[in-house]
Amino acid sequence: MLNSDLLQLCIIPLTALLFGLFLRFFPNTLLDHPNQRSSHRVSRSRAGGLLFGTAWLLVSILGAALGLPLIETLSEGSGPIPIWIRPNNASSWWFLLGAGIIWLNGLLDDFHQLPARYRIVMQALGVAAGILGPEEFRSSINPFLLILIWIGLVYYINVFNFMDGTDGLAASEGIFLVVAVFLLGFGGLAFQLLAIAVTIFLFWNLPRARMFMGDAGSNLLGYVTGIALLQVFMSSPNLAFLLPVAFTVDTTLTLLLRMARGQPFYVAHKEHAYQHLAGRFGHSIVLVLYSFFNLMILVMGIWINTLTGVFVTGLVVVLHILALIVFYIAGAGRPRSDF
Repeated sequence: MLNSDLLQLCIIPLTALLFGLFLRFFPNTLLDHPNQRSSHRVSRSRAGGLLFGTAWLLVSILGAALGLPLIETLSEGSGPIPIWIRPNNASSWWFLLGAGIIWLNGLLDDFHQLPARYRIVMQALGVAAGILGPEEFRSSINPFLLILIWIGLVYYINVFNFMDGTDGLAASEGIFLVVAVFLLGFGGLAFQLLAIAVTIFLFWNLPRARMFMGDAGSNLLGYVTGIALLQVFMSSPNLAFLLPVAFTVDTTLTLLLRMARGQPFYVAHKEHAYQHLAGRFGHSIVLVLYSFFNLMILVMGIWINTLTGVFVTGLVVVLHILALIVFYIAGAGRPRSDF
């Protein structure tokens, strides 16, 4: 436990140092210039993911080398949870390999704008390393379900990428998910380290943002929080679907409505609910609204965690339907001409 605490203390000055050095010597590297999809009017560096990702990977690799559990259950829960990341276990390295692949894929996209098909292939490889590499997990779950989890995690990584478009939104969502998972009795060193690093980044990403996280950051956040939600899913699927509802409903509704109009889902656009809200009310209001929504979801999640039976599934379905209505009213998937 002492080593875990020391690592969490170490990542604070390391992350802060990386940001300080970058802003001092390379402030104009990886500039994100405003375009038709942007919710910003001023060019800013999108190197945030490069910096907090570097700090997180270095400290997590050190933790794995020391034999510390990167992911562990904080409470026994109500049923068996296959924990595949254990001390002195090669599975820790599979998890980090997946994170490294997905982070590098996002970093390459930040520098060179990779075609969508290449990004998806790399994301699929990273997720495969994280969930198919560890034999303990692979052998403990139905193969068909494993394939669905694989596809779901790749989609979820892209959800985070799509939702990274206004100041502080994706970073605060990542921190929220780690905290929520912790409060519900799950977690681990890997999640805590990333939450600390992203919290430091958030200092430069709050409205008005002085730095963006880029695809490297959003991809890494999607992967790590996706694994955190997978841990929850193995014990309570209802909670795993409920916690990220702010991002998953906004993205899924937007993509479905665009495809219904015959628009390609992979083309950049500006039709998410958060983008409409940012255009009308500003980035700070968007951050407050989504944070308040997440707070309500967390309260519901803590309450649902005490319930059992089919009633819980029905309640989560109803909450998703209500979220669909709320985000549709907010503009998800609707062209700007509607407003």
